[in-house]
Amino acid sequence: MSLAKTLVDICRLLPETKVPELVVSLVALSVLIVVKEVNICYRQKMPLPILITKVVIGATIITHFCGLTYSIDVVGEIPSELNTPRAPDATLFSKVIGDAFAIAIVGYAINISLGKTFALKHGYKVDSNQSGIEIEKLLTAKKKLDAKLKREQEKEKKKAKKEAKKQV
Repeated sequence: MSLAKTLVDICRLLPETKVPELVVSLVALSVLIVVKEVNICYRQKMPLPILITKVVIGATIITHFCGLTYSIDVVGEIPSELNTPRAPDATLFSKVIGDAFAIAIVGYAINISLGKTFALKHGYKVDSNQSGIEIEKLLTAKKKLDAKLKREQEKEKKKAKKEAKKQV
């Protein structure tokens, strides 16, 4: 059902499509399909597969140096700096605690699964408690770093206030 809705949306919005953007999309799609098929056909003969990133970087360089931009917006406006961090809205905690707990459990299970998969592949042993302890260590280190950064920010704010008072 989702595929049908997607096709209907594509057909409905087709008249609004810019021709250069459509051409770029079709060329990119065809290049990706060709690279995938070449990788599949010649995987025994090639020591390394053709990396899609190399194809994308090459296409970007060709587009730049040949002047093939046609005023196509790639990603739009990119801010020059990050937003100032702020504390989350505490009123939302009660609404998301169940989902957060479920996500944490699933993340932990995926972590253990990947660890055991790589352990089998490379011939070493993984203890599930070991992963839990390491995650706890990482979270503790993160909390300490966050506290240190917060103290440094507070010092900078106090210093800026003192300098502002001196100027007045």
